[in-house]
Amino acid sequence: MAVLPPLPLATFILLAPILYHFSSPPALSVVILYAHSASIIIWLTSIPEIRLLLQTVLGFSSGRALSHSPSEMYGLQHTLYNIDVSPQGYWFNMGLWDEKNMVFADGCRALVHKVIDALGGQDKVRNTRVLDVGFGCGDSCFMMAEEYGCNVVGITIEDSQYEIAQGRLLKLTDTLNSKINLLKGSATDLSKLLNPKDKFDIIVAVDCAYHFDTRWSFLRSSLGHLSHSGQIGLFDVAIQPNAFNHPLKRWLFDKICSGGNIPVQNMVNADEYEAKLQEIGYVDIHIERIDVERVYGGLARFLKQHAANLTEAGLELSFGNYNRLITVAKVLDLLCWGKWIEPVVVTAKKPM
Repeated sequence: MAVLPPLPLATFILLAPILYHFSSPPALSVVILYAHSASIIIWLTSIPEIRLLLQTVLGFSSGRALSHSPSEMYGLQHTLYNIDVSPQGYWFNMGLWDEKNMVFADGCRALVHKVIDALGGQDKVRNTRVLDVGFGCGDSCFMMAEEYGCNVVGITIEDSQYEIAQGRLLKLTDTLNSKINLLKGSATDLSKLLNPKDKFDIIVAVDCAYHFDTRWSFLRSSLGHLSHSGQIGLFDVAIQPNAFNHPLKRWLFDKICSGGNIPVQNMVNADEYEAKLQEIGYVDIHIERIDVERVYGGLARFLKQHAANLTEAGLELSFGNYNRLITVAKVLDLLCWGKWIEPVVVTAKKPM
């Protein structure tokens, strides 16, 4: 939401140029000019992002300092000793935020569990052969192998994520390591990565298929690698009915898609999504709509609180990192406000 100045301040900002133009004594003109400039500065510094930029440039701290005051022996400087810079996980999806006080990994795990539950739950998934497409840095692969005993083949297209995941894989126990095979390449043409005889009981794509160019190429390619009666499960997005009842909404949505590397061909409503799956050859199709507040709203709230917690702890974020957290949160707020898209969990089967 835009940060607007209070009404009296806004009124003066708008009227001051007119007063300046018609004021006759030079001294009064100067006073009005300085007052107008000061009003704009007061307003701008009330915006958190601009205030943080000024604090960063000028060297002021916006949070609790880690250094101690002269009256204290240690203060909070030991906070630095307690920071583990090696993340326990590298989770990366929108998350499902149904509980209070969830951390990022909790939300991400919950979203994977949501897809697994839609596929039939642990009894259906346990000890199956799974293709995990768009695995990020491997967390979902590791989770399915450890919690469900799955034999997992993972695919990602990003070099940095693949390298991190491979390094983490080497540190797992031999039992888990033997259950996971990670590949790098495009999900839209699985024939370049997999043997034609490679078949899977389950294929999952959690929070990634809308980026594929195109999603439909991926789904068509996946059908050939499912075993008889094999299932595919996705967390994905669909356009909400009557989403673009105003030209401004369409323009904003197109900008978000362009900035988020989302091909426009992938943006269809739930009914069109189901029809596409039927056209490709899937059966027993189920699409569950999820309220945006459980996904985008929850992640937006987490990111804002996370930024505040880091600052409160005295762990000063650079302007770029702070802005990244807050900008993503505001885009997510915009998605909740705009009612353009709805999160969906999609499952379908290959015919027998």
